[in-house]
Amino acid sequence: MRTIVRYRQNLGRIYLQKEENEHVLLLIPKGCGEGTDLRFLQGYFGSVPDERINWNGAVDIVKREAVGLGIDCPEIIAAPRRKLWASYEWHSHRILLNPYLLEKPATAVRTVLFHELCHVFCHTHAPVFWERLDDMLPDWAVGEGVLRRKG
Repeated sequence: MRTIVRYRQNLGRIYLQKEENEHVLLLIPKGCGEGTDLRFLQGYFGSVPDERINWNGAVDIVKREAVGLGIDCPEIIAAPRRKLWASYEWHSHRILLNPYLLEKPATAVRTVLFHELCHVFCHTHAPVFWERLDDMLPDWAVGEGVLRRKG
């Protein structure tokens, strides 16, 4: 089965890494229209690469959700860790975010960010915590499953 490990688009070129040492460069003709490259990848490989979120995107998600929740936006600090993707420090109102999380698909990143925002309201994983997470992000279990599968 053909799969894509990494994907990057730049100026009409698509760089693919299919296997550890196998790289492919696709040139997309001008005027093919927006999204042509992804439709091609979908047709040829049967899938498209996972959407990714960068650091600024993660910060934007937290800011937007904090405003929606009517809370002050927590400070987000990069904190590489061996076992945790993130944690919320209620005494300093900070989210410590493992930068390696941003290598995971967007669904997993969103799940972790929303999870930590729920800790603003409930410091433990009590039933009220999970109810709030269900309200904020109904498909959180999908992101959690991605993290469990991919480590």
